[in-house]
Amino acid sequence: MSVKPYKLLIVGAGLTAAVTSALIKQCLPGRNIEIHVWEKSRGIGGRMNSHRSSSGGRVDLGAQYITRSSQYAEKHKRFFDDLIRNDVLKPLPGMIEGATIEQNNEDFMAPNGINSVVKYFFSSSDAKIKLNTFCREINLTCQNKETSKHVWTVTTKDGNSEEFNGVILTIPVPQILQLNGTFQDVLKNYQSELQQVEYSSRYALALFFPEDTKLNVSWIAKYVKDNPCIRFVSLDSVKRGFDSSTSGLSILIHTSVPFGLANLESDIGEVENIIYQHFQELFPSLPPPTSTRCIRWRYSQVYKSYPGQPGALDVSTKPLLVLAGDCFVHSNFSGCVESANAVLKILQKELKSSNTCQSSNI
Repeated sequence: MSVKPYKLLIVGAGLTAAVTSALIKQCLPGRNIEIHVWEKSRGIGGRMNSHRSSSGGRVDLGAQYITRSSQYAEKHKRFFDDLIRNDVLKPLPGMIEGATIEQNNEDFMAPNGINSVVKYFFSSSDAKIKLNTFCREINLTCQNKETSKHVWTVTTKDGNSEEFNGVILTIPVPQILQLNGTFQDVLKNYQSELQQVEYSSRYALALFFPEDTKLNVSWIAKYVKDNPCIRFVSLDSVKRGFDSSTSGLSILIHTSVPFGLANLESDIGEVENIIYQHFQELFPSLPPPTSTRCIRWRYSQVYKSYPGQPGALDVSTKPLLVLAGDCFVHSNFSGCVESANAVLKILQKELKSSNTCQSSNI
């Protein structure tokens, strides 16, 4: 008689979800865990988002580079070593003007797009990923009245439902609080702390220029000061080492948080025009772009983390319900890895696993 697998749903397909999936496969071998991932967007990556233009140009719309800080250099060494060894990450080949310089920090870029980092971790897991799948409702259901065994019945926006032994929510806290279902009853004791989590908001604008377009500056990215709209500019194609004579120049702009907040509900086309006008004032020598891509990051970065930064929040054990993501640590690569490690410890305890994670490769 075959044993049914432990069905685990991860909502959201960003970095925390990807690292968690990889760790489960590596650190809980033989536990018969079936990982499902639901992502509302049409692609994985979350805020580690990359875009390809019709002309073939690429731009990272969210995270621009990954920093290996001295704080986590040793603790997360195996993650960085693996990504570097497999050419997913390479050293950033230039200067970031205006960045805060901390001793022994190293910056890396992803030559194939920042979302390739997320794809790499998912590729080393057995996760079954469903895109364009919007989680709408989570309800507690009694699966077996004789044993009082409960499961989570999770329903999509389209009305399809599925039962899971455990659920891990890696989406932003405001989206968690907006979900329907009886699972909200177990969040009541955490409402005050969850409502303290705050996110910054901003816009990202990608500009793609014709072949042979060049911008003669000494940096590959720059933090802009004293501009009411633009906070960050990255020469994305230069960052990746692309030849502008064949691929053209691609530039990414991030707005300031105050501008993002002030225009959060504005028409995105009108916002794009305002951003581009400010860009023209900063770089008047560039020709008009051949194409653009503008997106709104409502939850760009964690401004205020969950109190105590626990990494992940175990709000229910039978059945398992865990809240995770960078908001439970801090908003960067290492924060997501720390959160994934916290989820793994919770899952090990839930499954009463004696396995320990010894391998240095993922």
